[in-house]
Amino acid sequence: LDSHTGIQKTNELVSNRYFWKGCYADTLNYVKSCELCIKHKQSSSKHAPLKSMWLPQRPGQFVSMDIVVPIKNC
Repeated sequence: LDSHTGIQKTNELVSNRYFWKGCYADTLNYVKSCELCIKHKQSSSKHAPLKSMWLPQRPGQFVSMDIVVPIKNC
């Protein structure tokens, strides 16, 4: 299946051959309303599924500390 490569690339391809007032806005609206683009759009960031988090049951059950040391000059 073929779809647009996003607004930037599509706008670049259109503006290389054509120009009219509001060209970018029209191209943006076209890409945003394209059913093929919407259907096949893939997220650029992939996230792992959320995992449950262990919560302490009482004060002092979990302790953490950030340690900051001087950074030596290179």
